[in-house]
Amino acid sequence: ADAYGKLGHWTEAVGSYKKAIQLKPDNEVFYINLGLAYYNLSRWSEAVESYKQAISIKPDFAEAHYNLGMAYGELGRVEEEIESYIKAISINPDFLKAHYNLGVVYIGLERFEESIESFKQAIRIKPDYAEAHANIGMAYLSQGDKNSALQEYEILKKMNADLAKKLFDLIYK
Repeated sequence: ADAYGKLGHWTEAVGSYKKAIQLKPDNEVFYINLGLAYYNLSRWSEAVESYKQAISIKPDFAEAHYNLGMAYGELGRVEEEIESYIKAISINPDFLKAHYNLGVVYIGLERFEESIESFKQAIRIKPDYAEAHANIGMAYLSQGDKNSALQEYEILKKMNADLAKKLFDLIYK
């Protein structure tokens, strides 16, 4: 199953993970990997069920909660997506991708204060995270805080010129 996944043969991976689960139904890793295969096949609801099964076996499986959030996001179930990222972070406070994705969701909901806090946490974990700096700059700008957005631009231009230019253009459009 893992080999099929590495080759991008997701349908075959699903079949193999299902067989592995029949042999060892209490293995949370098989379920998360089955969920990833479903996710890569855009079978979001089945991915959700697989991730939930992994969590039922191992409730403190941060990666499963994060992946569940990703699948909920694809289904447009935003509140459940947020809950899943928050749960992943509660298990692993330094879960970079969960902080970042949570910030992205909050921006989409125009919950800018919350997005800024999420991006600050991502930057705390990885200070040179250019995408987080760009998004926090956009969140500041959406709040009308041009000075803070410019500070993020100054930081960003040393990391990623393209993202810095995009932020600069937004600030001065």
